[in-house]
Amino acid sequence: REPKTSVDNAIDSGKPIVVINDPTKTTAQNNMQTLQQVFQSSKVSAGNKTIIGNGLALAQAAQDLANANIDGKFSGFGPFRAITDVQIPFTNIGLPFRQALKRNKTIQNEAMISALDLQTQFWASGAALSDAQTALVKQMIPTVKNTDTQIRTKVNQLINYMLSQTSSRLITDGVDFRPIKVDLFETVGLLERASPEQLEQLKAEGLN
Repeated sequence: REPKTSVDNAIDSGKPIVVINDPTKTTAQNNMQTLQQVFQSSKVSAGNKTIIGNGLALAQAAQDLANANIDGKFSGFGPFRAITDVQIPFTNIGLPFRQALKRNKTIQNEAMISALDLQTQFWASGAALSDAQTALVKQMIPTVKNTDTQIRTKVNQLINYMLSQTSSRLITDGVDFRPIKVDLFETVGLLERASPEQLEQLKAEGLN
């Protein structure tokens, strides 16, 4: 048998579960790793294990979208998307190479948003949400017509809402899971708030 983790010990003694603090990982990754350990506990009911499993799949879909757009910019998306679709046909034939490349990136993002939408609906249907909560979750799913900022905001709201709901459900098993708020686009926020001097320093460090 594997040695008990800090999560096992917290569950056994009825203490709050402290999210793993691995400095080499992001807040989101630490939350998910902790939740995976909670999932393995025999004290967690089968119903709640299903909700955690679906929640982890949602989180992975959100993480995939964030990883593919690390600068927080979503190629080909935005309020003028309908016009762009008319201008850029679905085939790459006859398009300049850069436009074709951009279109491929857009297709990748579309697939990732569809995957996130699907995982979110799957999670919501099993999480025993009220009609009002389900409607709220639907509003958090990004669409291709959203701006970059709207997509980033929605993805973060979605993952944090899932963590909050999971925490509430685990209380029924006597498990006190307290997630840390996640920002999947942390780096973007830091860069947007950085002064010109800090940006120059980052560039210099990147070149060394």
